[in-house]
Amino acid sequence: MRKVRFTAESSEHARIGNEDLFGVEDSFKANRGVEKALVDPTLIAAKRVAERELKARVSKDPKLAAEVGNPWSDIAKAQLHLKELYFRYYDLESRAAYRSILFVYARDLVRAAQERPKPNGERLREFTDSRLASLAKTLLDPQPVYPELEQLKLAFWLAKFEEKVGPIGARLIDVRRKLNKCRFKFSLTSARPVILQG
Repeated sequence: MRKVRFTAESSEHARIGNEDLFGVEDSFKANRGVEKALVDPTLIAAKRVAERELKARVSKDPKLAAEVGNPWSDIAKAQLHLKELYFRYYDLESRAAYRSILFVYARDLVRAAQERPKPNGERLREFTDSRLASLAKTLLDPQPVYPELEQLKLAFWLAKFEEKVGPIGARLIDVRRKLNKCRFKFSLTSARPVILQG
């Protein structure tokens, strides 16, 4: 809704915000289709029958049962772990700050500074020697940054993140308050090469 309002405010906001808005709308369409499949009782019933049949086949074959163990228990434990991590991963990695380019720059620059001093084999894979040139190109190539859109994404993300994980500390709350009051007046273009090189 915030992006809809943002794009309706002016022709310039529509120009810079419509691509993001279309992405959100496409995600809704895709996720709605997935949700419909997951709540379809016919599909779920068929999957339950297939799982029961598979379990029965495994239990009837002692050799196979000894070989595979209890994968269903392992999967259940993994799902519990996934549930614990899902929202933090979603909000800090896959959809971090609703794809705010400034957040991505900041996160990748901080990680690069942490990873580069390590031996190549101990680094996160996206910071290994073979990938650093590509990372540098992504971080240093000029890209348009729209402060008003960045402010919208970051302020909304911080509010939603706090709702999911509880209070996130006075410093981040202060950041959110400042984002809600002011517009970005800075660009990281000149600082990025210095930070990336450590």
